[in-house]
Amino acid sequence: MIGFTLGLKHALDSDHLAAVATLATGTASLPRALKHGAMWGLGHTITLLAVGGTVLVLGRVIPQVASDVLELIVGLVLIWLGVDVLWRVRKLHTHPHRHDDHPAHLHVHQHDRPEGSSTHAHAHPVVPPRRALVVGMVHGLAGSAALVLITVQAIASPFLGVVYMLIFGLGSMVGMSLVSMCVAVPLHLSKHRAFRIEWLMMAAAAASLFVGVRILFNAGAALGLV
Repeated sequence: MIGFTLGLKHALDSDHLAAVATLATGTASLPRALKHGAMWGLGHTITLLAVGGTVLVLGRVIPQVASDVLELIVGLVLIWLGVDVLWRVRKLHTHPHRHDDHPAHLHVHQHDRPEGSSTHAHAHPVVPPRRALVVGMVHGLAGSAALVLITVQAIASPFLGVVYMLIFGLGSMVGMSLVSMCVAVPLHLSKHRAFRIEWLMMAAAAASLFVGVRILFNAGAALGLV
């Protein structure tokens, strides 16, 4: 229960919230947003088990320098995610269209058709779930050192340590899915309304850039780069 609860709490870390918020802005579909959060948690769990399990079995501690380098990578990934969202905001526009015999309504999305086109026969770009998986794996690498140290101190058996990390990972998957849904709900509600969804997207991008720069600076300072 402690491992599952800490996994839920782990999903609320600022860098995790920033990452999942930017990923969730890539879709207004609630099932797809739920999948994004789950894929992030799965990627996080995969690397956590791979690195943490190896450390537990070998009885070694991840060097602090390696941990700082991984944090540096996390900062870069968050900055990239923020810039990606801003790029998608730049391509957003609103136009009226109708579905079959339903009344015409406003729709806010991005595509390459001319502004004002009333047809809806086109694909909407979405953030692929595999991106959430990769981002989660990067975060799992960066967070594995601290979690393994806590686990080693509390659990003597490597097997029980791996089981603990599995339960922790399950908690992070549930937590990230809920966070992703919280971001996707207003996007979903705004699909057929003249709602400024770019404000939410820009807020997610700003948060990702801020947290990314902060992590980048702290990790760079720890490595003596700044």
